[in-house]
Amino acid sequence: MKNKVLFLFSYMTFISHMFAQNNKSDIPKDTIKWYVSVEAGAGINFFVFYDEPLRYNEQGYLIPEESDGNYRFLQKNPLGTYWGIHVGIQRGKNLLLLGYSRSRNVGKYQYEKKIGEYMFKMDGFNLTHLNNFYSLILQRDIKGKHKWYWMLGVYYLRLSQNEIFITNKTDWLNPDKGIYLLNRNYKEYGFEDGGIIGGISFTLLDNPYYNLSIQAKVFYSTSNIWELASFGPVINFKL
Repeated sequence: MKNKVLFLFSYMTFISHMFAQNNKSDIPKDTIKWYVSVEAGAGINFFVFYDEPLRYNEQGYLIPEESDGNYRFLQKNPLGTYWGIHVGIQRGKNLLLLGYSRSRNVGKYQYEKKIGEYMFKMDGFNLTHLNNFYSLILQRDIKGKHKWYWMLGVYYLRLSQNEIFITNKTDWLNPDKGIYLLNRNYKEYGFEDGGIIGGISFTLLDNPYYNLSIQAKVFYSTSNIWELASFGPVINFKL
């Protein structure tokens, strides 16, 4: 974790330095602009299928993974929702954004199994995976025409994932046989991560009160995995 903190701190320093490069004393103070940015769209999570192909039954519900008599309900649909809100300050070509965003992915299961004298049944049951991102992003005008922008930033992540295990033999996570319904999150399991964000934005509409853009971003974690890709519209309200 110490290495991850140092990694994120170095990137934050780099981003702040890039923002400061355009903030010279010869730039009038009235060029400073404040924004509240709201985004919503689709998110593709590269983690939630656990490197295994998704399998569906005839009704379109996910089929759990099975190995040596153990059943694991882990996977979610990689296509989910993504939204966020940021506060931004712009000076010259640079816009610095600080904020929060969340992605949500759902796995729908329908399953039943006789366990001893009891029937275990899931009927249209949803398991969710939530990513909570806290980010610092630098957005910069590419050609000075206020149309195309590139983005570079860092993020801190706390995640929460629902999982169910039916174990007939012991494994590393569940030492005893049984049925386990888990909400694995930061509070109980210390699930956190961080990484870098890259992206591009195109302005569709700009007026004195707000501008509307279409934006695509990718999140790469310090655990050396592609975490998420997001795509959708963004409204920047001018304060």
